Parts: sequence; C-alpha cells; structure tokens
Amino acid sequence: MHNLFARTASLLFIFSILLGALAPLASAQSKPQRVEPKGNDKKNQRPKPRTAEELKAEEEEKKRYEEEKNAIPDEGIIAVDTNIVNVDAVVYN
Repeated sequence: MHNLFARTASLLFIFSILLGALAPLASAQSKPQRVEPKGNDKKNQRPKPRTAEELKAEEEEKKRYEEEKNAIPDEGIIAVDTNIVNVDAVVYN
C-alpha cells in the first residue's frame, strides 16, 4: 500500500513539473506577430522598369558567365623567374 502511494505521488510530481515547464510555451503562441506597416505605400507595388545601366550591367554579367562557362582550362606549366636573395644577418647590441 505504501509502495503504491509513493509511486502515484512521484508520477503526479513528474506530471506537474512537465505541465509547469510546457505551460509558458503554450501561452507564448497566443498572439500572432505582425509586421508593422512602414509607410503609406501599397503592399504589392508594380515592378519598376529597369534602367539602361541595370540592363547593361545584367548583359555584362551574362557575357562574363558565358565566357566562364565556355572557357578552356590551360594545362601548361607556368614558369616564373624570380630573383631570390638569402640574407643571413646577426645583430649585436
């Protein structure tokens, strides 16, 4: 009898802790978050026509992308001529 009471009491204690831990999570969902309007503008504005500069930049980007895609990798060895000088120095104070 004593064992059954202890088991029931411990289960009730565990359930009360779980309920207390999950209650703030459930109440936090009660109010939806909405974005504040920033001005008197329409929500869905019509797209603005692109300027000549934007069209030119987009065209250059497409050309560069095509050149990179069609580029042939160079498999040759590149020789670099350098003048390397070794300096051994000792400083006395």
